[in-house]
Amino acid sequence: RPMLYRNLDETFFTQEGFDNLEIVIDTRENNPLPFKNTKKFALDFADYTASGTRYDYTFVERKSESDFKSTMSYNFPRFRKEMARAKAMDSYVFVVVDSSIQKIKKQNHFSPHPANLKFIFHNMKALCHEFPETCQFVFSGNRTSSMDLIQRILYFGRKIWYSDLQYHIDARNYGLARRQSKKKTQQNSRYKQRTSWRWSWFFRRKRGQDFTIQIFAR
Repeated sequence: RPMLYRNLDETFFTQEGFDNLEIVIDTRENNPLPFKNTKKFALDFADYTASGTRYDYTFVERKSESDFKSTMSYNFPRFRKEMARAKAMDSYVFVVVDSSIQKIKKQNHFSPHPANLKFIFHNMKALCHEFPETCQFVFSGNRTSSMDLIQRILYFGRKIWYSDLQYHIDARNYGLARRQSKKKTQQNSRYKQRTSWRWSWFFRRKRGQDFTIQIFAR
C-alpha cells in the first residue's frame, strides 16, 4: 500500500470559518503565526495542534526555508528523535514549509553559500520512509499560505492523515493532475504530425487513360 493512499476530503479547500478553532502553539515557537484563537503550551514535539474537541493527535511542524534546510542537514538526528516520539504517541505530524521546492532550488542556486540540496531532500525522503504513518512534508509556497493551510490541517485532523496534501495543492494551484510533462507533450505533437495525414491511393483505369493516382488527406 502507498504511504499516502487516502483521498482528500472534498471540502478541504473550500471550508470556511476557523474562528472557533483554538490552536495550541508551542512555547518554543519563534515568530508564531498570528492565528485569532490561540493559547501557549509546551508541546513534546511540533509547533501547533488543535485544542479541545478538535484535538485528535494531529500536529503541525512549521519550517521556514532556512529552518527546513538546517533541520534536514545538521539537525536531522534531533528531528528524527522528535518523529520517533510522535510515533510512540500514535500521532501524525504535517511538516509545513513556508516555501516551494522550486523557490528553494532557485534561491540556493544564487546563494553565496549553497546548501547540499541533494543531501537535504534525501534525508527528507528517508524520514518519510522510516515514519510513513507518522509524518509528511508539505511545501505551502509562503508564510501566508502556511497560515491558511495549518488551520485546515488542524480542522480536518485525522480525516486527512495519509492524504497526499502536496499533490492536491499542486493540482489545485498548477493543474498538475491534468498537465502532461513538456517532454511528453512534444513527443505527442511530433507523433500527431507524422500520423495526421492519411494517404489513400486509388487506382482508376479509364478507357484511353493511364493509371492516375489521387492522394487524399484529412
